[in-house]
Amino acid sequence: MYQQYAPHLNILPLHLDKSSKLQFTQTTYDITYYGIAPDNLCEGVADRIAHEATPDDFLTDADVPGYEVLTCSRLGDSGVMVLTFCGKRVPFFVNAYGRALLCYHQKRTIPHSTKCNETGHREDVCP
Repeated sequence: MYQQYAPHLNILPLHLDKSSKLQFTQTTYDITYYGIAPDNLCEGVADRIAHEATPDDFLTDADVPGYEVLTCSRLGDSGVMVLTFCGKRVPFFVNAYGRALLCYHQKRTIPHSTKCNETGHREDVCP
């Protein structure tokens, strides 16, 4: 994931390996980095993007007047990019590659099993 430096949001870009280590005295600890977004960010989804386009290329080419795009990442192997915007509103359109792409609010899905009527897992892995 590409991250930009945004001092007004208190966001600092960190580039750590998944296997980064910290050493205190003579003990070495493995660490894992989990990014946590501040409250004044929202995520939008833009689709119909060519598979050849990388998130870095899309971020540099994306033009959204009145909005600040902070990060961009692809959803799996699909033609969908998830964009993180500064503020609480997602724009209707993102101008990229000479086209106006529709942008939707990102809704994360929560798995729900209708077999046991509980959330947190799917039916095929229901205990």
